[in-house]
Amino acid sequence: MKQLLLVCCIALCFLGISAQNNYPLFSIEINKKLSVATGESGILDNKIRYSRLNNPITQLFDELLLENISNDTIEIRNLVPFGAAADHVYITGLGEHGLSRTHLFIPGKSPVNVICPDNAWELGVTCIENKDGNNKIALVRRNRNSLQKGQRRRFETILYPGGSVKYRRWIESFQGPWQEGLRIVFQKNYLYDTAYFDNSLFERKDLQWIRHSYVMHLMQAWDKFLYDAADKKYHIEDFIKRGNK
Repeated sequence: MKQLLLVCCIALCFLGISAQNNYPLFSIEINKKLSVATGESGILDNKIRYSRLNNPITQLFDELLLENISNDTIEIRNLVPFGAAADHVYITGLGEHGLSRTHLFIPGKSPVNVICPDNAWELGVTCIENKDGNNKIALVRRNRNSLQKGQRRRFETILYPGGSVKYRRWIESFQGPWQEGLRIVFQKNYLYDTAYFDNSLFERKDLQWIRHSYVMHLMQAWDKFLYDAADKKYHIEDFIKRGNK
């Protein structure tokens, strides 16, 4: 009975939050043009057919299916659950930077660049804070294995005619400010990549110095500050002295 009640509550959460708060299902950029999905299924810009799919195996997440119904190759990116809007906190891409494009958007503030795991740059996150304190956070991530007739890139997905891709969507409740929602998704659930994280290395006494080291320099093996082929010498000590200075 408890399991049945849990499944019912999660299902109601998936189905009810959009209608209850009048938020769209998601927003997305199609060929760099913003489009908004307002229902459980529909067509965007005569190019993308979308639908929300229940997961038959688990109720922990549902899926958003996007299909290219046009005769053209299209690019999609920046899918944001419940839409990118100025009245709530969300995370998505900004600009055209090739390596680090993900930004945190806060109402009334300038967007802040944030770092994501290498397998999750394309994620979308939205925090909805309600007056009754029943706050929601939603995360969407591209399902890599679902891509059909397309090409996966760091931030974009290229869909050829007839191509499709699925995004998984998780929704959690939280109390307090929006930061608490991020803690649930990023710290507690590890972006739903794993149920358990081995933290033993970070607990070692001889490695705890890193907790107070807020600046680091990453050096490649071919960097001349490490080894200069011109004079055939290592220069790491000079590099460290210059950094300390």
